Amino acid sequence: MLKRLLLAIAIALTFTPLLAGPASAQDEDALEGFWTFSVEGTAIFAFALKREDGEWEGQWVRPRSFASDGIQFVRLSGPPVTVTSSRARNAGGWLELTFDDPRPGAVPDVFRLRATDDDSAEALYAGTGFPVIKLERAGPGDEVGPWALGEVYKRTDAGLSIPGALVQFSVAPELVDTPKSEPEGPQQQPAITGR
Repeated sequence: MLKRLLLAIAIALTFTPLLAGPASAQDEDALEGFWTFSVEGTAIFAFALKREDGEWEGQWVRPRSFASDGIQFVRLSGPPVTVTSSRARNAGGWLELTFDDPRPGAVPDVFRLRATDDDSAEALYAGTGFPVIKLERAGPGDEVGPWALGEVYKRTDAGLSIPGALVQFSVAPELVDTPKSEPEGPQQQPAITGR
C-alpha cells in the first residue's frame, strides 16, 4: 500500500509540469506588447498591453464600427480607433481587460487574454460565446486594417464553432484615444498611447 502511494506521488510530481502547460503561458510578462487578430491576412483588431509598477493597461485598436457573430466580421469601417481599458485584473491565469461603453443600455466589452508562447496568445471575448481568438505578436510598424468596403472576413480557424447572432459594435466618441492635433485620414493608425 505504501509502495503504491509513493509511486502515485512520484508519477504526479513527474507529470505535473506537463499538465501546467508551457512556462511562457504562465508568465504574465509574456503578454506585454502589441498583438493582432487577423482574418484572411487582414488585421481586424489588436491589443497593446503594458505593465507598469505591477499594474496592467490595455488598449484595443479596432474598427470604428463593425458587426460580428464570432466567425465572420462585416461592415468594418475606419479609421481605426484606440480604446483604453477601464479595468485590468488577473482572472484565473488570464489577464482580464474591461472596455467601458457609456451608451445607454450597453454593457462593457470584456476580454481575457493569455500568452500561449512567445509569439502567440489567445483571447476570450467574455459573455459572447465567440470562439477563442488567436492573437499573434506584431512588430512596431504593424497596423490594423485597411478593410475593403463591403468585404466579409470569415474565420477558417474557428473549428466546429457555430456562429452566434450578428452583433453590431460601435465606439462612443468619448472613449476614443485619438490625437486631436492630427487630421484623420481614411485608414490612419491611431497612436498607441500610455497613461
